[in-house]
Amino acid sequence: MKTLLKDIKSARWAIILIIAYFAFLKNYLYTICPVVLLSGYPCPGCGMTRAMFKVLRFDFAGAWEMHPFIYPIGILFLMFCISRYILNGKYMRYVKIFMIIIAVGMI
Repeated sequence: MKTLLKDIKSARWAIILIIAYFAFLKNYLYTICPVVLLSGYPCPGCGMTRAMFKVLRFDFAGAWEMHPFIYPIGILFLMFCISRYILNGKYMRYVKIFMIIIAVGMI
């Protein structure tokens, strides 16, 4: 728990800026994706938020249709949380390798 609070405290300005960014873009522009804003084309992560909301509503097939990488990203998130906060960073090397595999697969 100490590590989590320390991480939140050290990233507080980044968290505030990200929330402000999303709040501004959601209210004044048609999208929150910076890649779509700059290029007009969707990025590899477009649809991920909508897919996560479908998972939270237990619509697993709809989430898969929206963005198939929602499940590997969820597994990556769980791996990171377990490695960082329960095992004290013991297996972060494997988390990084899995993250690179997912990034290459998405691109």
